[in-house]
Amino acid sequence: MQFGTLFNCYAQAFNKTNDRTGGLFENPFRRIQVEDDIYFMQLIKYLHFNPENHGIVHDFKQFKNSSYYDISTMKKSFIDKKSVLDYFGGLDEFRQFHSIELDEKNIISLLLE
Repeated sequence: MQFGTLFNCYAQAFNKTNDRTGGLFENPFRRIQVEDDIYFMQLIKYLHFNPENHGIVHDFKQFKNSSYYDISTMKKSFIDKKSVLDYFGGLDEFRQFHSIELDEKNIISLLLE
């Protein structure tokens, strides 16, 4: 409750200083349960491409704070690389998945291989 009061006071002061109204922070994140492989693969690709899509890096493959980087370079980390690579069928297949354009038809064909 104390953090709520702090954030509320900060938002009011910020709004007054900057002659604005409304909340400063976005609404709480929504959670969507991952129930199928297609959505799971779309989510993986979305997360890995996000730094590039938002202009943080020019090439998502070079973003060193990414699980893609950890897995593709076999860098030591807390990620269970074996499970990830087993899911994709190996490192080459993991990299290949990230090199194709993402659409549902491509994902379905990858799942059927």
